[in-house]
Amino acid sequence: MPKPLMQDYDWAGWSKWISLAKMYNDGFSMLSEGAGAYVIGTTALQIPRVFGRDKHGLLYAGESSDLRSRIRAFYDCVQRGHQTHTAGWQYNLVGFERCAPVESLRVRWWNARTRREALDVQIELLHAYAVNHCELPPLNCSISRELTRELGFRLVRKGA
Repeated sequence: MPKPLMQDYDWAGWSKWISLAKMYNDGFSMLSEGAGAYVIGTTALQIPRVFGRDKHGLLYAGESSDLRSRIRAFYDCVQRGHQTHTAGWQYNLVGFERCAPVESLRVRWWNARTRREALDVQIELLHAYAVNHCELPPLNCSISRELTRELGFRLVRKGA
């Protein structure tokens, strides 16, 4: 039986990968205070998934009405233990530092005009991830009712 091909992610319009530590040192100034989608990844490993390996090391895909404060909240959570971001809290809770040290964390983002547009971009990325790996990124284990409904509808409608 031939292996199904993995969907490649559409990174058009996304920033390049930037180290979270570098962003912190720059005061997160390269980030917009407006809406956007973002992904947190690690350079430390390719993640074995239910199906295949995640060569990008994606840990979390999110969206926000204020990218700068949301990504800063994630960093403050994983670096300082602040309970300001659910995915950051989960990172600390399960000891992700052991396999994806803070210094290996990186981010890329997509600036949006509205939060709805950011949510659509996040859903598109999570849909491609679910199609590729039969599961969501490891720190996306807690998702909102709205995201569950939207993502579930796409998976059923597109025949994932």
